[in-house]
Amino acid sequence: DFTFWGGFDIVIVDAAITAVTETEAAVLPGAFSLAPPYPNPFNAGVVVPLLTGSDGDMDIAVYSLGGQRLVRLHTGWMSAGNHRLRWDGRDGGGRAAASGVYLVRAVAGDWHTARKVLLLR
Repeated sequence: DFTFWGGFDIVIVDAAITAVTETEAAVLPGAFSLAPPYPNPFNAGVVVPLLTGSDGDMDIAVYSLGGQRLVRLHTGWMSAGNHRLRWDGRDGGGRAAASGVYLVRAVAGDWHTARKVLLLR
């Protein structure tokens, strides 16, 4: 035990870390979450993590800041759980999108959210 000024006590407990484990987050029924895409900024492709708490129809698309839809990443039925979608920086016609900021938008029923991604060519 150590005592510093101000009367604060610090107790050192065995802090040896022997392993790091990763666990999946608990999914609340009906909960949805669009995690930050990575890497961001990106060049060749960006991963879009999505957590769905229930089965249902989802629509995930990439939009320009002007509101133009470039490409749909997913539309239709999606099961509950963790999902990772990928955007390769191309529009729906396979053409490379210009460098800039884009929005990845996800919609499920009344729930909707968006995340910004920065494409650097």
